[in-house]
Amino acid sequence: MKYCVKNHLGECVYPFPQHARIPGWIRSMIERHRTLPQANFCMRQHQELRYSTVEELANLLRTNAAQPLVQSIYKYIANIYGSDPYWFQRRRELMAQAEQEGLRGTLF
Repeated sequence: MKYCVKNHLGECVYPFPQHARIPGWIRSMIERHRTLPQANFCMRQHQELRYSTVEELANLLRTNAAQPLVQSIYKYIANIYGSDPYWFQRRRELMAQAEQEGLRGTLF
């Protein structure tokens, strides 16, 4: 590895992955990697919003005029971990699998 540090016994130690903050940092990187392309694609689909400021978008969301926009954006965020569309999609997949294979061994 690139960041191997040798300790006093001559063994390679990798201090970077052992830090407690690394799992959160990696998850944040993955979420940003998934979110930014989705936002760019959404903005390409909605040309009228492309040059809107944050204040204009916030005002639009405060009114009910944004309902069609919100519904169209909703499908773009289905692969972003933790979002409502993500969990709804996973729920549909689980229900379809249970319907197809049956509920063997399930206890309620």
